[in-house]
Amino acid sequence: MAKALSLNEIRRRAAQFVVEWRDEPGDERQQAQSFIRDLLRVFGITSTKAALYEKRAKRSSTGHRGYIDALVPGLCAIEMKSAGKDLEVAERQALDYIEGVSDGLCKPYREER
Repeated sequence: MAKALSLNEIRRRAAQFVVEWRDEPGDERQQAQSFIRDLLRVFGITSTKAALYEKRAKRSSTGHRGYIDALVPGLCAIEMKSAGKDLEVAERQALDYIEGVSDGLCKPYREER
């Protein structure tokens, strides 16, 4: 099993992540997967297959199908929005999708080495 990162290492990586991404235009469609991969690396998640991208799910509030931008099973769901968009909407949307995710995808994530 991989050694857990210290809080100081996570902070160092997060600061570097901010430097690398701060001047990007923040376009959801064009940059989402690269952004997510870099964000996950901040926390030591380096497997390229750690996240399921554009995971199909049903929204519990409407019953309509849609896509979770990224899902790391058992760890987190990521709902991207372009710069300037309402992040509360993104949070509600992600939580809405989580209820539609099958139990098999909710098992704990383990980084493979």
